[in-house]
Amino acid sequence: MLRGETFREQWHIKRGEVRLAWTVTESDPPNAWTVEADTDFIGKIVVRYTFEATTGGTKYARTLRSPDRPSGPAPSRSARMDEEAVIGLQNIKRNVGVSP
Repeated sequence: MLRGETFREQWHIKRGEVRLAWTVTESDPPNAWTVEADTDFIGKIVVRYTFEATTGGTKYARTLRSPDRPSGPAPSRSARMDEEAVIGLQNIKRNVGVSP
């Protein structure tokens, strides 16, 4: 997706399901991709994906931050976000036809 394009995603949080409206704020193929969404539960969420070619594949990193939140997430929440990142990567690989 290109800068300025939008998409919707459904997340499951403690209080139930929320739908996020994302906007692409950076599109720098094949190096990086950034999206932002405003929420009523923690403010703005910014997710940045970076990609780096390596021997035998691509190194993928996802950085999730909430600039409006005064402190970082609890360790248990960080672990859940890491688990979600693995699921997200598997979904991306499936959608672009790459073996997991």
